[in-house]
Amino acid sequence: MSNYRQDATITKKQMIFSRIIGPWRRDLHRPRPRKLRINVLPMGTSTGRPVFPFQLFFLDEEDKVSEFCVEFQSSGSVNSFLHTVQPTLALEVEDSRKDDGSNRYNG
Repeated sequence: MSNYRQDATITKKQMIFSRIIGPWRRDLHRPRPRKLRINVLPMGTSTGRPVFPFQLFFLDEEDKVSEFCVEFQSSGSVNSFLHTVQPTLALEVEDSRKDDGSNRYNG
């Protein structure tokens, strides 16, 4: 059983991202940008692989990385998330993972 959870709610007017750790919850509310863009970044360190090596950052109106971030443990989870939300939200995705064909999202 996990005590850590991330939730995202995206409506026509706003985006709400929640992080829940045990009994604590943090909600971020922001207006939804006109165009919804995501940047996928792999995270690595010189000492090894982090627990959540893939991060999806939502970009703001000026295409700057916002504080909205969703973390994933596998490249397949990133692809599943994008495959699920892309048709509904009409996302633009900038994917910075290695382009070896095995972990690239192709819409």
